[in-house]
Amino acid sequence: SSGINAEYGGLSDYSTMLLKLPAGNKSTPLIGHKGCLTSVSFNTTADQVITTASDKRGILWDTNSGESIVEVKYRDGNTKNCEKTEFKKDLVSAQFYYIDKFILLAHHRDLLLYKYHIEKPKSSKRLVGHYQGICKSTLRATITALSAVNNYFSNLVVSGLSDKSIVLYDYNQETTVLRIPDSHSRPPHHISNIEGSKYVSHTPETYNLLLSCSVSDTCKLWDARSGQCVRSFGKPCSIKTIPSISTCVRYVATPAEDQAVYMYDIRGGESVHKIQTEGALVSQFSPRFPQLAIGSNDGFVSFYNDS
Repeated sequence: SSGINAEYGGLSDYSTMLLKLPAGNKSTPLIGHKGCLTSVSFNTTADQVITTASDKRGILWDTNSGESIVEVKYRDGNTKNCEKTEFKKDLVSAQFYYIDKFILLAHHRDLLLYKYHIEKPKSSKRLVGHYQGICKSTLRATITALSAVNNYFSNLVVSGLSDKSIVLYDYNQETTVLRIPDSHSRPPHHISNIEGSKYVSHTPETYNLLLSCSVSDTCKLWDARSGQCVRSFGKPCSIKTIPSISTCVRYVATPAEDQAVYMYDIRGGESVHKIQTEGALVSQFSPRFPQLAIGSNDGFVSFYNDS
């Protein structure tokens, strides 16, 4: 996951490592989970991050101190006086939403929306968090991927489902406004929006694009207005990999089964560059610096500059 001035990576010892950018600055470990990480997401200022893991826990962290602020528990918000309980299923993903006003969490078939507040008591040096569940929306199948814009106001949330479909859920109308059936040969495990950056501007049409991928299929670029696939990148891959769209929205970087990362031109769809690595699994463009971070299964994160 990438923030304005930092990159995060999940490690096999269940911890999360914060790497300050540009590459080479100090790193901060976030230790608290007891299972493999399933998602990591920054807020807009990169001073807080939320993580989920297979231990069925969601934790909000302070990136400056590396300490946990609050553990988010199940509370659907649709029942009066409902108690906070442990999650019964694995958490697929969690992220900040609506310019950090909410936390959005995917749990089984449910989209859970939380309102939260963070304060620093005079008697303590640690930040303290409070939250309240305000809405639970149940989708037609188990959620396998989640993405929503946080850099600007948007009512839409994109989810990949276990029935291989991609759905756009509108919180304004509280209903699904678009469903793409059979989007991939298997359920999509990753979806990303075009969020843009304060360092670059795009045409309004650019923000209608979605990138998704699944095992045994190519990465696909979708037009959210029509639900049509407009580009396909790479070759089918038998392992879970995470692609990334560059901040300028000119390139897509996607790890491949031959342990290399390929960069594709979005407009033409052809491969323009190959980066040979050792077991690349995740690629992530920085929203601020001309850098591509690549995480590999050997535990290393490599940074590549635009040169």
